[in-house]
Amino acid sequence: AGARYWAQIATALPDEVRAAKERVWIEVFNEPDKERTEQVARWQYHLAQAAVSSGYRFCGPGWASGTPEPEAWRGEWMRKYLELCAAQPERVAVTLHEYSYDAGNIRAGYPYLVGRYRFLFEACDAMGVRRPTVFITETGWTLDDMPELEAAMQDVGFLAGEYAPFPEIGAAFLWQILPARTALL
Repeated sequence: AGARYWAQIATALPDEVRAAKERVWIEVFNEPDKERTEQVARWQYHLAQAAVSSGYRFCGPGWASGTPEPEAWRGEWMRKYLELCAAQPERVAVTLHEYSYDAGNIRAGYPYLVGRYRFLFEACDAMGVRRPTVFITETGWTLDDMPELEAAMQDVGFLAGEYAPFPEIGAAFLWQILPARTALL
């Protein structure tokens, strides 16, 4: 099923993505069901194999901030996915979302929201699995609220300091929905 699903995805990719497949990471999930971590991990494992076999880079599953629970990283299928990531760190990666859910405090709930990648690393270390490449594909404050510019830049500095010591974290992307009244310069 994973191979068939990947074939549908690959067919739908724009020509520009296909032409750059050696440089582009494909993330196909967004905040999957935290109650089905083993199903998600199994699906990720098979999708990643199909994607890599056709020359693409694959990452996922884009867990929501605060998920999955720390013990989820130790499941049978999760371990298989993490081992696949460890075996092919330039081709398969883990993606996470880390929001504080508080526009006034990027550290709110730390490390259970921002900083949650640490549970992944702790599980890998305990299982003897090399830490995977990680992309924090969404980070920030809330869906549609953030602090004023000066405070936001201080928070960005905090995030940079949080992630920079870990070479496994390839990138962290700020994510924010701008209100309709906001003009882009």
